[in-house]
Amino acid sequence: RGLPPRTPPPPYAHPWQTHDAHSAAAAGLPALVYYATVAALALQCRRLLGDSAASKAYDKFLRRLDFGTLHAVSTPLAFWLFEGAAGGGLHSPWIFYGAGCLLAWLLWDGGRIYRHEKDMGTTAWFFQVTIVSHHLGAFVAYAFQAESSPQQARSNTLMFGWLWLCHGFGLAERICNRLRRGVWRRRPGDGRTPLIREAYAAVTAWLAHRYISAPWQPGLGANYQTAALTLLLLGRYSCCGNGWRCPFIRRVELPGTVLAHALALCGGSVAPAAAATAAVWCATVLVPLARDTLFQTEPRLKLRRRGGALGGGLLFP
Repeated sequence: RGLPPRTPPPPYAHPWQTHDAHSAAAAGLPALVYYATVAALALQCRRLLGDSAASKAYDKFLRRLDFGTLHAVSTPLAFWLFEGAAGGGLHSPWIFYGAGCLLAWLLWDGGRIYRHEKDMGTTAWFFQVTIVSHHLGAFVAYAFQAESSPQQARSNTLMFGWLWLCHGFGLAERICNRLRRGVWRRRPGDGRTPLIREAYAAVTAWLAHRYISAPWQPGLGANYQTAALTLLLLGRYSCCGNGWRCPFIRRVELPGTVLAHALALCGGSVAPAAAATAAVWCATVLVPLARDTLFQTEPRLKLRRRGGALGGGLLFP
């Protein structure tokens, strides 16, 4: 008696995916609003308002909000709520894309205008491109979150929720200071806080490897997972030189995520992947550091403590 042949599971169908033209049009309008919102925030369309009194009052309101903490909470929550396995009323295009618009408003700091400063070590256009790239990566994945299979949707939640979690470092330190009566306050030679950041970076590298190489993932190639993760990491490491100026990224996260990509490209062969990682790390870290040392171009970045001390130079103003 042989076992019956194993049939693959049917492709996952999202509840609002239908061949009905009317329903497709109804889902297309909220999607259009979502993409228009993301585009307007990415292009900094608020600049068109100029320095009017209303614009200044709005900026004053934005300065009262702790967007760093809001980033850390809202990103994993939004991805989790609309995972492919979720059910109920959340499976509505208007709710899904409406939540995406709210998430975009939060991650772009309420439409705050990012101003380039001379001490950032980059040109104005490069700064703007890297900021947009860092943000867009999450929204490429979010656009496919509801229609992805449950396993892929959970991978999106873990990967992008964790990447944005570092914006909540400031809140975590404030809570620990109160709970432990200042034990975590930074003192000369106190290595606990950097170790926590490096542990965070190690988990980031592991999640990147899992996101790329897990059996249920499509792997590197022509898919939204590759585009989303690549856009986010390129912007994250390039903006203000975070890849070589931020200690926990330079030491752990950057080589770890590069190794995850190299292992996928090398078919799991460790030796060529390690060699490729070392070459990329040297080009990304040592060359800019040597340039900054020789030409004394190291910028004096001012971290916005109230927005969530991201630690060691990680700056998204």
